[in-house]
Amino acid sequence: MRKLLLIAIFCLGTISAFAKGKVVQKISQDSIVCNLVEPEDCNYINHAYRSDSTYLLTDNETFRKGAVWKREKVKIQSGFITEFSFKISKPYFGGKDDGGYTGADGFALVIQTEGDSAIGVPGGCMGYYLIENALVVEFDQYKNSGDDSVAWNDPNGNHVAVQWAKNQGVSGMHNAENSVDIVETDIHPDGTIYYCKVDFDSVGQYFYIYLSENSADYGKPILELHEFDVNKLIDLDRGYAYMGFTAATGRATEYHEIVSWRICEKYIVDAGECDSAYFKFSDFANADGIYFNGMAQVVENKVELTDPSDYASGAVWRDRAIPVVNGFETIFSISLSKPTKGQYPDASDVGADGIALVIQNSPNGLNALGESGGGLGYSGISNAVAFEIDLFANDQYQLEDKKDPNGNHFAVMAGEKNQKISSTHAENCLISTDIPTIKSNGTPYYVKIKYVSQRQLLIAWVSETPDFSESPAIYADFDLQDHVELLDDVFAYVGLTAATGDATQNHDILSWSFCPGYYSYRISSAENSFNKPYKIAEIGDMISINSPDNAEILNLVITDAAGNRYAKFTEYDNMINLCSYPNGVYYISFDIAGKTYFDKFLICR
Repeated sequence: MRKLLLIAIFCLGTISAFAKGKVVQKISQDSIVCNLVEPEDCNYINHAYRSDSTYLLTDNETFRKGAVWKREKVKIQSGFITEFSFKISKPYFGGKDDGGYTGADGFALVIQTEGDSAIGVPGGCMGYYLIENALVVEFDQYKNSGDDSVAWNDPNGNHVAVQWAKNQGVSGMHNAENSVDIVETDIHPDGTIYYCKVDFDSVGQYFYIYLSENSADYGKPILELHEFDVNKLIDLDRGYAYMGFTAATGRATEYHEIVSWRICEKYIVDAGECDSAYFKFSDFANADGIYFNGMAQVVENKVELTDPSDYASGAVWRDRAIPVVNGFETIFSISLSKPTKGQYPDASDVGADGIALVIQNSPNGLNALGESGGGLGYSGISNAVAFEIDLFANDQYQLEDKKDPNGNHFAVMAGEKNQKISSTHAENCLISTDIPTIKSNGTPYYVKIKYVSQRQLLIAWVSETPDFSESPAIYADFDLQDHVELLDDVFAYVGLTAATGDATQNHDILSWSFCPGYYSYRISSAENSFNKPYKIAEIGDMISINSPDNAEILNLVITDAAGNRYAKFTEYDNMINLCSYPNGVYYISFDIAGKTYFDKFLICR
């Protein structure tokens, strides 16, 4: 499994102590449902039992083993988050000194399909050893080394490891056949309460483990796995499995207690077909529907955002607001050429400065254009997010320090709502330097950005081929609406910007498609009646005016309540796309057979 490309993680929240009654909580996304796990929800196996305030997995007697399982299976297939707090206490020394803290042996979070009464072997097996078909996150508190009768290969007496066994008994031995990864920890057996979060996402194919003494801040993951396919590690039961904890003692002992526990199940919300605002330009021989700003123009069926002029900037925008509230997937191809070296070159290939996809709802609308140079044509636009491909290192050695990590990276530049966006890379900027080296020699490169709004998940590819075979950069807990105040909470302008500085190059867009997640429009006619010679009907997000005997409808005009004109058709093709119309009352007039009719309709979403 491949290691980290780039991750930025924010806390989902903290878990409370056990509460009375079931709590179902929607966590900002409709596709994540969380439940506190209550004592009555669980089975207690062997020496495990419910104490006054914790799940006690083992006490500190020798060779104890215990397990606690949630009776109902948990949905694993599409992802989950489980958060729990725990403490280890009352250690007793026995057996060999492993060089670490007193006490043994540890506990584990276990996902398995054997059943809700499964239990493994005590001692270094931590109660999970030989459970069938299991994925295990072990919190090992004793070093069982290769000198013992069993070659555990523990690296130390304080670590977290991910173990697995598909359709066979899981092993605690750390080797290529049983282990995914191991990380050293520093868990004290003194009753300190620790907080852990395990986050698996099937869309992003990541598996993160967090561990902290601070319930309000997990910080960064202690272990990060990518390209994580749970189906390769465990054979799920129609997407479900049992989840619980095991623990054990050996000659050395300690108390293992779970203080609190909740499970969040993720549900994949498929946006289905693209919204009708979808557009695709295989090239720009016909650029109808594109608004040009700054130096941007069509040259030889390509959009040339800038030529190699000094301090040039250009932008193209879709000429209407697009629904982005339900996510989107956009693909565009670029090429760079005619590079020139500036007075203060960086260490990257010749040419500057780069291209960005921008989503904005600034007061300037289609006329929005940001700064040149390191501003990449977006810096200074308000109420915006930019996804930049930055091709020049504006760092401490340049005239302007943008804190760029290098001259060849992808970054998500997001500021506060209704504030101007900056191209300076702050500490919380989401950056990936693991992208192909982009050369200014006319080679085409391909970019795909997918935003799954229901999961607050952003996935980005920068590739040398249109099949996007490279691993993506993944950003969790990214909410577009934290940074952009959308028009009517739904719409924004989408576009591409570029700029040059002292160093320059051509920035060309070869193709561009944008698929917004489907958005449902509700349309109703307020004054339509059967005695009128027409009917206003809703068809998806379109409005249709049907005349008797298919009589021609002419001179159709739509205005809002303030008198702003939204549409005017000398000839009418029977369907009007209301994709970018805000909520409200609209007035419509049109001619049928030489007579003018007036009506109105309401859009409410």
